[in-house]
Amino acid sequence: MAGPSAPALPQDWTSTWLALLVSVAMGFLASLGVAAASGAESLARSWTDDLEAKATVSVSAGRSGRRAMERALEIVSTTPGVVEARALEPGEVDALLEPWLGDAGGAAALALPRLIDVTVDRAGGLDAAALETRLRDAGLAVEIDAHGEWVDRLRPAAERIRALAFGALLVIGLAAGLTVALACSAGLATQAKVIDVLKLVGAEDGYITRIFVRRFQILVFGGSALGAAAAALTLLFAPQAQGGLEGLELAPLLPTLRPEGGAWAQFVALPLAFALIATIAARISVTVALRRREG
Repeated sequence: MAGPSAPALPQDWTSTWLALLVSVAMGFLASLGVAAASGAESLARSWTDDLEAKATVSVSAGRSGRRAMERALEIVSTTPGVVEARALEPGEVDALLEPWLGDAGGAAALALPRLIDVTVDRAGGLDAAALETRLRDAGLAVEIDAHGEWVDRLRPAAERIRALAFGALLVIGLAAGLTVALACSAGLATQAKVIDVLKLVGAEDGYITRIFVRRFQILVFGGSALGAAAAALTLLFAPQAQGGLEGLELAPLLPTLRPEGGAWAQFVALPLAFALIATIAARISVTVALRRREG
């Protein structure tokens, strides 16, 4: 067995640069992918929470006008599960419609129903069917939107985003592992004569394997850390959605890619994960290659 003074393998710059550049790219892409998925999932969760806490009652007041609206507001306000009920003013409805319809004369010109904005108790919830029955029994023509359909759509969407992120990370990890394996094979082929000399002087396969594993551990960890740092700086200084086209506020509609709080830990965890992948890939590749040489 080779002692402490046994020579190390010379540096193979082709495999070194290959592993380094690929690990930088993988670290950068993986960090951006996780940040984008985290932001999209956080946005979906925020939308879901907001929708679950709100409901909208549409009242076709007809000729009764103000009296029907007051009666509907009274019934809604006294319904179990309702924290607050507020009639939207025509100006508020016009502001909601303006991005879609422009200046079309407003809610009054379009003869739209009056709207009641309802804040729902999250703990108790709201029985929308029972509320609609009470309103109709009172002779009111109403429609209730408890936003349940949107919530049911957003939850699976958030789960798909999470699955897509894990799938992308899995593909990137496999690509990194294959790159390390190829780089190890190239290094072994380039330094075949040196390896033969080392084995003649007593070096065991485990010693040669450890040299390659340690080399690619350092390369991949350092490269992926550089990539993750570049991604962190990109996200840190990237402009965030503050407003939209022609005054339309788009910030609530766009995911925030800048990580917050504990999400920054991903930029430390990813290089460690890539180093683990490099360790496994290098060990398997070198062990298989050395056994083939002996065979």
